[in-house]
Amino acid sequence: FLEEVWVPSAFTGAALTGAKAPVRVVPHPLFMEDYRGVVPAPRDERFTAVTLFDFKSSAARKNPEAMIAAFARAFPDDPTARLVIKTQNGAAFPDFLARLRAQAPANVEVLDVVWPYAQVKSLIASADVLISLHRAEGFGLTMAEAMALGTPVIGTGWSGNVDFMDETCALVIPSQPIAVDDPQGIYRGQTWADPDVEAAAQALRRLRTDRDLAARLSQAGKRRVAEQLSPQAWFATLPDGVQRAALAAAGASRRAQASR
Repeated sequence: FLEEVWVPSAFTGAALTGAKAPVRVVPHPLFMEDYRGVVPAPRDERFTAVTLFDFKSSAARKNPEAMIAAFARAFPDDPTARLVIKTQNGAAFPDFLARLRAQAPANVEVLDVVWPYAQVKSLIASADVLISLHRAEGFGLTMAEAMALGTPVIGTGWSGNVDFMDETCALVIPSQPIAVDDPQGIYRGQTWADPDVEAAAQALRRLRTDRDLAARLSQAGKRRVAEQLSPQAWFATLPDGVQRAALAAAGASRRAQASR
């Protein structure tokens, strides 16, 4: 019954191989003006890494244990570095949240709170790096938003985020495929990535010591989002007929505004 199925990434589209309707990759558009003028959250002089996830999206898929392990390898018992793990909906999974907090060393902070979106952006903008050692992402919106904010990204080189993220604009972590093991039971019977924890630790150390690299990734990330994920880039992925209809609607809206 469908003329087309629109998906946010080639990875997501691959899940629909064999669909009778054509599948079109239409990535999530990011409006760069939403990320300009974001005031970074107050912070101290410590090297700060940030990661974010929702427990309802599967903690195993987001893989915070790997990020704790990588950070502990990179900065063992180092009070001048910290990892902030911002979660939400942990109260619905108290055993998982308690286990995560028990695994966290002194320089890793787990915050299970619901914040306004502006506060989340401020947290990302304040960080030296956003790290995502995910096992799978349909798109990778948090990584894209960090890039738009100019925060360097360390991310698993697999799944939806590789459509817009490569070695020229991020530190990409290799991985091996493994069978899905999700104690929450959200995903089962599939394959996802097992990112290299040692490579992630090396990337963290490298980013901390090489400030020129951090500056290059910051600028390259912003350019990549503007080039590939802007509304203009999104618009270009649409079928010609939809483009014409959208242009006509936009023209009608402008004419209506001008006549007021």
